[in-house]
Amino acid sequence: MIVDIIQKKKGIDDLVKRYSPKKVEEEKRIIAADALDYAPLFEKYLQYVETFCPRSLDVEFIDEILSPDDINLFLQASIPFEDLQSSFPFEDKAYCIAMGLFLSRLIQNSYQAGHNNFYLNTKNILPLSELGMCFQGEEENPLKLTIDGDTGKNLGSRATNSMMTVHGNTISLGDFISHCTFILHGKLEKHSLVELFGKPITDCIFKTPNQETLQTLLKIIHKHKYRDTLSGNKIISIQEDGSEEMIKDYS
Repeated sequence: MIVDIIQKKKGIDDLVKRYSPKKVEEEKRIIAADALDYAPLFEKYLQYVETFCPRSLDVEFIDEILSPDDINLFLQASIPFEDLQSSFPFEDKAYCIAMGLFLSRLIQNSYQAGHNNFYLNTKNILPLSELGMCFQGEEENPLKLTIDGDTGKNLGSRATNSMMTVHGNTISLGDFISHCTFILHGKLEKHSLVELFGKPITDCIFKTPNQETLQTLLKIIHKHKYRDTLSGNKIISIQEDGSEEMIKDYS
């Protein structure tokens, strides 16, 4: 594990060699050096991902409290570990799901310790699924997360009183969401919304300046047989001048 490598003073080359099967670019090699600053946390993460399976959604064992800046740095330092495999086969890489859940717990811990306005740079990261899983904000102080880049599947599942802004594309949003705001600047894959609006999502606001995303939302919501589950949801178009136009109000 990482701690063993540090103690034996084998250096960052051995760290990268052990946890990244493919050839690591120089940029990733430099980023990997930052992983040493989070060695105990990576030790816990690697144990988690190596045994990751669908029943591994419980991340309450993660009790570390990091600042918003440190959470993003931890994410950047994880890049060399993208190829780490789980013993359980997944359609997506285990990293994409496990890291998304791991980060979500770190963000929730940090929020409960008084931090907010979280930022994740995912421009050089594989699309992370399950980001925002089980976010629990407060009505007067919503938990806020900005994702600078693309994100994966099930954004915001089971979240309440949270605001998530994505400056990139989103594969899909989650389910069982209430009192949340999603600001989607990029595309939202069409297949995701068929499942999205089949499960309770209430009192949520969806904002986008992207006309394709807007039309996808409107089309799927209109056609879906579970329209009665949309109570309180709103769809808003963000105009070029920054103003907002209410397109649909399902209150």
